[in-house]
Amino acid sequence: MAYFDTDVILEESEEEVVVEKRDFSKYRFYQVERYGRYFDVDTVDVLRRVLHSMVPFLNKEYYAEMGRNPDLYGPFWITTTVIIAMAVTGNVVSFITDTEFSGQHIIKLVYGAAVIYGYCFIIPLGFWVLFFWQEIPIKLIYLYCFYGYSLFIYIPIAILCIIPFWWLSVIFIAIGAVVSTGFLSYSFFEPINRSSKKGYIIVGVMAFLHIALAVVMRVYFFNYHWNGIPIPIHNTTLITTATTNTMDTNTNSATTGAF
Repeated sequence: MAYFDTDVILEESEEEVVVEKRDFSKYRFYQVERYGRYFDVDTVDVLRRVLHSMVPFLNKEYYAEMGRNPDLYGPFWITTTVIIAMAVTGNVVSFITDTEFSGQHIIKLVYGAAVIYGYCFIIPLGFWVLFFWQEIPIKLIYLYCFYGYSLFIYIPIAILCIIPFWWLSVIFIAIGAVVSTGFLSYSFFEPINRSSKKGYIIVGVMAFLHIALAVVMRVYFFNYHWNGIPIPIHNTTLITTATTNTMDTNTNSATTGAF
């Protein structure tokens, strides 16, 4: 079965479903209405895709289903929610563990949005160029769709990371990385490997970049620990300075006593 070939999928469908569809092709590329088909999904479709993004091995036919009607509605709101959830929970943890917490931490939302939006826009675009060059029949819209849904797991993960222990946040983010990366790899491995001899390498690079995103999330949004005690990294400078000053004072006292 060709997961991303709409015509083949429709021919293999056992049930004939008659659905009245709008003709979006009559609009020009610069008209918003032309892209309405990518937002033509209902709540049931989005929830089903969200579920399968967290349990990628549950139903293989799911990929054929998404191939019939890829959307951008779910990916856009999922990506936006992940950014907000990470920024809010990261600030909550900083508030709990940092007595000098200030509103300047809102910058996490700005930088986080730039990184995650940039990743979800640039990386799929880069792979699409590679696929075009390697003659792999995967459209850009499919990449954006799968990449967007792959991030959903990080929403509940962000909530769990409120627990102010750095080792727990590492475990939670690692679980999210495995699930999210597994979803992408499982989705694209067969169509890529079927069309290119370098399928393993391409999927490996895709997985590596996705794991790198998880590392960035952990380091940027939940960067707190000091000798096992949850303390933000930016305070470790103060702690180190205080420790150094204490050592200098003790050294001076010992030298004075010797004379």
